[in-house]
Amino acid sequence: MWALPARDRQEAELSPDDPATRPPVPPTLVIALAAVGISWAAILVRWSDVSAYVLAFWRLTLSLAVIAGALTASREWPRLFEVRRSDAALLVLAGLLLAFHFVTWFISLDYTTVASSTLFVSLHPIFAAGLSAVWLHERPSRREWSGIAVALTGAAVIGGAGLALGPEAMKGNMLALSAGVADAGYFVIGRALRRRLGIWPYVGWVYLVAALALLPFICARGEALFDYPAREWWIFIGLAAGPMLLGHTGLNWVLRYVRAYIVNLAVLSEPIGASLLAWWLLGGDEVPGLSTIVGGVLILTGLAVSIYSRRGANL
Repeated sequence: MWALPARDRQEAELSPDDPATRPPVPPTLVIALAAVGISWAAILVRWSDVSAYVLAFWRLTLSLAVIAGALTASREWPRLFEVRRSDAALLVLAGLLLAFHFVTWFISLDYTTVASSTLFVSLHPIFAAGLSAVWLHERPSRREWSGIAVALTGAAVIGGAGLALGPEAMKGNMLALSAGVADAGYFVIGRALRRRLGIWPYVGWVYLVAALALLPFICARGEALFDYPAREWWIFIGLAAGPMLLGHTGLNWVLRYVRAYIVNLAVLSEPIGASLLAWWLLGGDEVPGLSTIVGGVLILTGLAVSIYSRRGANL
């Protein structure tokens, strides 16, 4: 009942030899750039004194301004309204999952360390692989499962060294885990929709739904939308430019060519970047040790195994 219809599964299997579906830019390059972008998210959130709801709202809303410009430049505004009814429901669900992911993950950083939070949120490839197998009929091969296992081990090594325990920290860790589950669903839906929707119409709808979903919570909490110092606005802009546009939008672009669980696996590189940035910019308890190097090598090895095990096949 929950499987993707046969016609849509056929659309999903893009031929690497078809010029219409061949990526104009190597997906691995885009993934690498996106990883750099998302690695800044935890640092920028830690720097801000604004609530998770407002941070997520402006991260999305400022991104929408750039997306509107891209839609205008590419003359794709009419494509926003060429969405199937069945796809519209999935776009709304993806937007709600994205909003939930941002808020729960941002709040988790108030209770636990950057390393712990990124560890738990980075468990999403497991959930993405399961959802992809059941819904999209894209089952990971044995080598891909091996790569996932190696990469998750690397994430555990990085996060384990700075794993914060205790009631408050565990609350943050569980919030981060919830954010990871939502992230997996969001990317799997993106994999299903990006086969037939252009990148700007797709992210335009999803980011809009996510931003609108946050507004009632901000109003209910009596929080301001505009009355913030310049420092906070620079953080909003940074979140939109790096983690959102370079990070999430880059990964959403890749979803047309790469399976969702591999994209989720690529996001595991975030703990490497986040931990190193936290050490550089936050110091104190965020100083990484040998675990960051060992874990980083394992993550990159697992990612390479998973990606190159499908070389010459549809990713």
